[in-house]
Amino acid sequence: MTAVATVNNSGGIFMKIHDGENNVLDMVMSLKEASEEWGLDDSTLRRAISSGRFRPDEYRKTGRNYIILKSGMKRVYGSPE
Repeated sequence: MTAVATVNNSGGIFMKIHDGENNVLDMVMSLKEASEEWGLDDSTLRRAISSGRFRPDEYRKTGRNYIILKSGMKRVYGSPE
């Protein structure tokens, strides 16, 4: 994975993270997206998070919603059907 800092015309600095193929945003999904792709209820995923099945670096709560790493989903539930 490569991180590149660049400066835009306004002088602001932003970070682009790229693994050579995918943007970092391709590595995360909402619980709704994960529940649909894995065929699970989102409450099942919320319970798995609160019970510690996911490592703290595999998810983040943003307001009332969660985002989760696809790699975390694969680690806990295997590849989606």
